[in-house]
Amino acid sequence: MRSLSIHKLLLISLPAIALVALPLSPNWAEAAEGKGKVKVLYHVDGKDPEVAKYALALINKHIEAEGGPENIDIELVVHGPALELFDKDKMDPEMAKRCTQSR
Repeated sequence: MRSLSIHKLLLISLPAIALVALPLSPNWAEAAEGKGKVKVLYHVDGKDPEVAKYALALINKHIEAEGGPENIDIELVVHGPALELFDKDKMDPEMAKRCTQSR
């Protein structure tokens, strides 16, 4: 009797599991029909302002790619050292502009 390696077993079983699980997903039918909003979470926790600016630029591009803010729900989670970057009294002018664009 030949034994299957774990890799071969996963290669065989994962697609089968996915085929069974996808139709059971509650929003799968809506997503397939183009209904419902795309939901996305962005996360910034570092003190580098360039990373925060990049995250805001990605958010704006994502909104554009989905066809506007009415088609997407975006949450930006900011904590730790990044909180200072988003303090409205201390915010970099370029970041403030990108925050305004994202709304």
